[in-house]
Amino acid sequence: GLMLPSGNDAALALGRQVAGNDEMFVARMNALVARIGLTETTYRNAHGLPAPGHLTSAYDLAMLARYAMTLPDFVATVGLRQRTIQGSRTIALTNTNTLLGVYQGTDGVKTGYTEEAGRTMVVSATRNGHRVFVALLNAPDRDEDAKKLLDWAFTNFVFG
Repeated sequence: GLMLPSGNDAALALGRQVAGNDEMFVARMNALVARIGLTETTYRNAHGLPAPGHLTSAYDLAMLARYAMTLPDFVATVGLRQRTIQGSRTIALTNTNTLLGVYQGTDGVKTGYTEEAGRTMVVSATRNGHRVFVALLNAPDRDEDAKKLLDWAFTNFVFG
């Protein structure tokens, strides 16, 4: 519910389950980004909706995705095109990352939208054992922009 259709309610529920309350979860998120050396990110809530002082950069998003893609459960989740969950009812969840299954090698990560940030996307694609990350903020045509940047990276960067 959190990673496929961007459920803000899921973010709050997970944060409360993991840390006990919203403030403690935000503190843990801020400690994580500090530990991995991200200096342009400050969280104020678990769901990412606008709040005073809640900010990040495209670079930090790409580096956070790079870190997250080392976690097998995360990789398995963000690579799903859809998933059906069952509890008291059955819910079909669809991933908002429309590059999955469309752009060669796409294996995650996440899309988003707020009025302040516009249409956002962090995407990971892997080819020939090499992974490339693209982070876009305020990208009206995020899918096409991401494809162009990924194409450029795979064509022009010498891996080795």
